[in-house]
Amino acid sequence: MITFQGRQKAIRTADIIQRKAHSLYPHISSSKLEVRYNNSLHFSNPSYKLTPDLCQNVIDRLRDMRIILREGNNYLTKIISELQDKKVGNCFEDAMLSLLIGKLNGQKNTYIGSIIFQDKKDKTKIYIDHVVSFVTRKKIKFKNIYTFKNKDAVIIDPWLNIVDFADNYFTRIMNNYMDMFKGSPEKDFKELKKKSSKQFSFCIDSNVVAELDKKDIEYFKALYPELVIKKYKKITFPRKKKS
Repeated sequence: MITFQGRQKAIRTADIIQRKAHSLYPHISSSKLEVRYNNSLHFSNPSYKLTPDLCQNVIDRLRDMRIILREGNNYLTKIISELQDKKVGNCFEDAMLSLLIGKLNGQKNTYIGSIIFQDKKDKTKIYIDHVVSFVTRKKIKFKNIYTFKNKDAVIIDPWLNIVDFADNYFTRIMNNYMDMFKGSPEKDFKELKKKSSKQFSFCIDSNVVAELDKKDIEYFKALYPELVIKKYKKITFPRKKKS
């Protein structure tokens, strides 16, 4: 979350999307409950008594929701309706909501994907169980994975309540949030926590494509007017420094 005005304009604008996705439809994250139950580092002072049964109850509700999401093609509508109804969702649902908000407000080059860390030396890929949305400077095409380069993208992560340029985001989660994630291969993931972010490239695997045409956008705007941001100014990136 942005707490001061010194950040670059691109980050401040992206944070408008992040805050709306984070707070618009209040819901419980089963992943956060698991972290809170096992590790109080990031989630202290819960407002309710946390028990294994409560964690399992939320996990079951989220499982039921995702079964419903797989039934049919209009999954964006179902994500919103299920967030409202069952009031549960994890990083995937949060990222999809922020993606939709961006697209409805005319933001170009908006995508969603799962995080990958790739060792710069041996090219080993470590798949992180975490999904974010992001906006890129230029339109990109996914073949296998996309490797972020410096400030070519802004990461929007409503689940962690974080917005930042890709390189800064990568360093922040490596330094502060690795205990909140799972990854595979598990052995490499455990070793990852002991290493520096400088040893890895920050990549994304976009396994979900959400293409909306003008008709779709007008449909969602009419159905969910609360997703529209008044006087939204599109994210623009700082000029590249001449080498």
